[in-house]
Amino acid sequence: MDVVWSRQPPVMFIRHVGRRAGFKRSILVYFERSLDDYQELPIEADIAFMTLDGSSFRQILEQGSIPDIFFVSPGYKPFQKRYASIRRARMDECTSRVDRGDVGFLALEGDKVVGWIWVCLQEEKYEPAIETNIKFGPSTSMIYGLYITAEQRGKGYATLLLKHAMNYLAQKQYSNIAAVVEHDNLPSQRSFVRLGFVPTKRIKRVRVPGYTKLSEHNVPQPEG
Repeated sequence: MDVVWSRQPPVMFIRHVGRRAGFKRSILVYFERSLDDYQELPIEADIAFMTLDGSSFRQILEQGSIPDIFFVSPGYKPFQKRYASIRRARMDECTSRVDRGDVGFLALEGDKVVGWIWVCLQEEKYEPAIETNIKFGPSTSMIYGLYITAEQRGKGYATLLLKHAMNYLAQKQYSNIAAVVEHDNLPSQRSFVRLGFVPTKRIKRVRVPGYTKLSEHNVPQPEG
């Protein structure tokens, strides 16, 4: 069983305190996949997908059909004032995403949301983990924001969301897909590799008060 230490509360707390003090260390694995000769992948499960884009997002918000967990982790519920402000900020963030042209997908089992994913349709995307823009070509899209609710993890929903996003991008005539995953988020990395994504480089950012360093290193590819 793989232990993803970055998701453990003590480590998350240490990270939070360090960042407030001006320290930050992030390592991301950059994945790529070609869509040349792509064949649409079947979704072999009773899952529905709700599209969040510029024409539907505000209407869906008004209907109240997006659960709170999409905006704020349940851990914030005891802090009612803080919860409300985070929810508003997160809602504004998602609205800005669709306004710039990004598209999100909610995965629903019946009327219950089990996860979501976003695709960036621009030629660059700001990546908060390393505090910089990642740029790519006009025929490449980036998948980001893949999330499965805690009680639904380990059931294959991440793979289904990735398949749906890949099918969508293939229909939109994109030829390549990129994605970045935290280096210690092994379950997410396995989901990408399972669908043909290849890790091509590691992006590392170190920040201490008065000093910042961003570096990239290629991931060696197997011969043959």
